[in-house]
Amino acid sequence: MDLPEELKSESLSFEEKASLEYFSFFYLCYRENNKIVACMYFQLIELQPDFYPDIASMPLSAAGLFKYLQGRDYRLLVCGHVFFNYRRSVHVAPQLSTSQADKVYARCIREAIRMANADIFLAKEPTEDFGRFLQKNPRRFLSVGPDNLMTLSVRPEWGSSSEYAASLKKKYLQRLKKIREAASGWTFRDVSLANMELHHDEIMNAYIRVLNEAEFKLGKLNFNFFHQLLEWYPEKVVFRLWYFENQIQGFSSLLIEDNAVELYYIGLPANEELKKSLYQLMMLNALDFAIEKKLEKVRLGRTALEAKAMLGAEPEVLTHYIAFQNRLLRYPAIALLKYAGNVMGSAWKTRKPFKLQSDELQTQQI
Repeated sequence: MDLPEELKSESLSFEEKASLEYFSFFYLCYRENNKIVACMYFQLIELQPDFYPDIASMPLSAAGLFKYLQGRDYRLLVCGHVFFNYRRSVHVAPQLSTSQADKVYARCIREAIRMANADIFLAKEPTEDFGRFLQKNPRRFLSVGPDNLMTLSVRPEWGSSSEYAASLKKKYLQRLKKIREAASGWTFRDVSLANMELHHDEIMNAYIRVLNEAEFKLGKLNFNFFHQLLEWYPEKVVFRLWYFENQIQGFSSLLIEDNAVELYYIGLPANEELKKSLYQLMMLNALDFAIEKKLEKVRLGRTALEAKAMLGAEPEVLTHYIAFQNRLLRYPAIALLKYAGNVMGSAWKTRKPFKLQSDELQTQQI
């Protein structure tokens, strides 16, 4: 098996060159008869106290575990891409049987944990085969989730944003109009690589404001990451500065992959009213972009599930798996994971904002 493109050293160096604090990166290649038959990509994070959420609102058992974790320097080994979705981190040659592949997974994980001296192991968005291996070992690997990635499917009949609006039921259309009206004072400007450095402070201040409100953090990005993202993927990334009354208040980034656009990392203003209006506008802006570019999906992220459902987004449910080297942490960890699952899948309603679906229209015509 040739080394997969995304695991080659020049690809790995994207995240390494960003010099993310507390991160290191490596991959393991498994050989048989001097041929590579499997590769697994890992990111090692030295967990910091400010990565953890506020324990005040947690159940007692979950709060107790976090107090335990915060009092120690832990090393989290992630099999996957912390800052990207849908990037494969496990590659196994197709000629390997299921039992052979399972042995490879077990040996690679064991060796990676030993090499990294890791305390916690996390498999982020495992591939289907790798996920089956993890499921078969529930005493070792605990499932984390549900992790709802809200995705809006773009209908082929939407040739413009007005046609999207026309497909909405009355109350959702009224909501859309209110969002558009509240956004009348906003403008955006796409940033080029040449002038991105000029806005370093505004970009990072807006990003840190969003980061500080996150319940769970696996790490912090830096300006090098954003700059490098635009430099390495000019055909895949759009970076937008958002202005209100001629002042930069935030930014959005759009990542285009696999005929879909993701509302990637964003930065928001400190003012609560401006923050709310800009966030809603950014989601609509991503949808407008997808319609204009004739893409099939808009990925809107994991937060504010209710607001995204009202735009027509539905959850793509992702499951991750975690293992603690200290087996005594297993039971308090279960309480913590239940808390995390409640936060990640916080109360929201499934919405049906559209008039007749395309398949329903087709059925009626038949």
